[in-house]
Amino acid sequence: MTDKFEELKTQLRIELEGKIKNQIKKIKCLECELEKCSTWKEAFHEGELLKANYGILKKGMAAITLLDWETNQEIQISLNPKKTSQEQLSVKFKKAKKMESGLASVALLLQESLQKLSYLEDKMCQLEKAEDLSEFKPKKILPAKKNVPEKALPYKEFTSRAGIKILVGKNAKANDKLTFVYANGSDWWLHVQDFPGSHVVIKSADPDQETLEEAMQLALKYSKAKDRGEGEICLTQRKYVTRLPRHPGKVQVSKHKTVVIRRATADSP
Repeated sequence: MTDKFEELKTQLRIELEGKIKNQIKKIKCLECELEKCSTWKEAFHEGELLKANYGILKKGMAAITLLDWETNQEIQISLNPKKTSQEQLSVKFKKAKKMESGLASVALLLQESLQKLSYLEDKMCQLEKAEDLSEFKPKKILPAKKNVPEKALPYKEFTSRAGIKILVGKNAKANDKLTFVYANGSDWWLHVQDFPGSHVVIKSADPDQETLEEAMQLALKYSKAKDRGEGEICLTQRKYVTRLPRHPGKVQVSKHKTVVIRRATADSP
């Protein structure tokens, strides 16, 4: 083998080693991030504990020790002494929501990174065995990025005649994710009273009356009350809806109004 060949092979080896090292570093970071996101339930539970003991929270506290009703043992929760009681709750719940919503995206990035590492390691093996580098193209070390299939969303999406999106949960767990991950506090939220069914979210803080009626028809259609042909709809904004611990899809509503509707002759929208 010529000196030129060995020189080129060495250059490619160094390039590959650098890419492999960077990829391993990225994978370790993503694994740490995935582990962190996986603890979102613990963060949410801390928020629930603080909420249940709201009366004893005071600004200036750096930590608080509470009885955990799940383990029947005391737990210490770190606090920011500069924040008010309400801000402490907001921080905990926002953190839990961010961690939960990041789970899927971090897992996907980790899977892609592992695939890239495997590809690079295969290239290194090929390089070590290569006796002819004419087909070894260093500028194409990494495979072209393929279109990643869109992950399944927890809701069906409709558009009202006014052009406003209306989201309908697919099942109990999907209802939970739709309401507490995808919906904003100012979005309007609907559900049929006293019957199992989908949560419905209007992606607007000020929907027109026709959009509200279309959303109520969808709430009725995707509930067990549809066979009765009518139902009482709970109508509120997402910020007045809170999750019931350990019961995905079940909620409590602090402020709402109810509207009795009958099934339209044609489904809406």
